[in-house]
Amino acid sequence: MYAPALFGFARKSGAGLATERGYWDEEKFFNVISNSNRETIETMRQLYEFSKKHAPKFRWGTGKVIGTFNFAARIDKRDLAIFTVTDFGALDIAFGNMKGVVSHEILDAFRKELNRLPGVDLPEEVTTTEGRWRRIWTNSLIDEECFDIFTSAVKALMSSLS
Repeated sequence: MYAPALFGFARKSGAGLATERGYWDEEKFFNVISNSNRETIETMRQLYEFSKKHAPKFRWGTGKVIGTFNFAARIDKRDLAIFTVTDFGALDIAFGNMKGVVSHEILDAFRKELNRLPGVDLPEEVTTTEGRWRRIWTNSLIDEECFDIFTSAVKALMSSLS
């Protein structure tokens, strides 16, 4: 028996999304985004290179449909996500993962640095009470100065965690 699912796809009854996983790597991720505009692809490539170089723990996502890569810190023997880049251009900041592990002062300094980016206005609540992830867009980093603001903020955060 088939039942309608999100976006008009049909799936067998009992087939759960939680158990379905995809396997992403550099080639697959950049093939998927190859039809994006040149500036977006370049920015995502720069984020990928930055993540590989500076993330204590870099990993590819396992989504069946959406490709991601993750920049994570290693804190108290566990991986702590800092941000995730998606194949549709989202840059998700993992404030919720960091709450309770990273001090409010450090998270707030990180938030304030991110707010220097055009179009980004993260309220203080993201460091205290709001949900887990806050989204900004990779196209907000196309300008070299903006990319530097973001990467400097991440480096400062990582420095304060060590």
